[in-house]
Amino acid sequence: MGHLINFNKHFWFTKKLVLFCFVSLIVFYTDAQVVVHFHHAELAFSESNYKLTIEEASLCLLEDAEHTDALLLRGKAYHELKYYREALNDFTKALDLDPSLADAYASRGYIFFITGDYRLARLNYIWAIDEDKVNPLYYFNLGCIYSKELKWKDAVNEYTLAIHFKPCYYDAFVNRADAEGILKNFTAALNDYDSALRIQPHNPELYILRGMNLISLKRNAEAIEMFNRSLKYKPQNGNAYYSRGRALFDLGQFTYAKANFDSAIMYIPTLGIAYFNRGVALLELGKTNTKDACKDFKIAANLGFGGAWDYLKKYCE
Repeated sequence: MGHLINFNKHFWFTKKLVLFCFVSLIVFYTDAQVVVHFHHAELAFSESNYKLTIEEASLCLLEDAEHTDALLLRGKAYHELKYYREALNDFTKALDLDPSLADAYASRGYIFFITGDYRLARLNYIWAIDEDKVNPLYYFNLGCIYSKELKWKDAVNEYTLAIHFKPCYYDAFVNRADAEGILKNFTAALNDYDSALRIQPHNPELYILRGMNLISLKRNAEAIEMFNRSLKYKPQNGNAYYSRGRALFDLGQFTYAKANFDSAIMYIPTLGIAYFNRGVALLELGKTNTKDACKDFKIAANLGFGGAWDYLKKYCE
């Protein structure tokens, strides 16, 4: 009987060992499949093949429903394809599994931002920052949300934090300058444009923005130099011609101002404000130009520039 007992023990041990090895093999195979599918999903996403990303991430999740990285990646692919509901579902599932995922909060916040729900966008970015306090993009995007909400001081604070964690953050300098300008902190805005220009010294649009701030400070001659630089880098820049015309008009140089408005209209035929300002310049050059000025006011009004209607009533009826 002793041998029989030993045989039975050996038999059951062998049976358990075989079963353990079989289960281990299944687990190993499953884990390997998860890794393979996730790798394929990552590769597809890097190649902007978002449909394949979704397919591979979904196969990964069939094997491991709690794979938060796969949920995040599939959510981002849905986002790129503008399937926002599906993307939000994946980001929320990931957060249910791991509430500390800053990337999931930020990804969810970005969808709320682009769909116009600024309150939920703001909350999600605040939660993202709670989990990752050194990510400059989160502060920058929160600043963009405050800008959309017209909370300019809050926006300035967030752009400042973004710059703190990323000292050469070009977009943050430009956005902060814009907010400072709206707050009439023109000197602070100029400083930010200078910082941005140190990063992108050949950007024609930056010179226009800096020049418009100089006009606000009544420093029109300096502003004209900015517009000249803009035109150096982009000779057919209608906005630069328009802005230079504004500065020349403020200096009383109406003939040169009109010539610049002419060029602005040539390059941007739908720029209603340029027609309006050309009409005003024509009036300044003499009453004999009233008929041509009225034509410009009418075009400006038809292009949606509301300020032209008062001039039409005053000079053209």
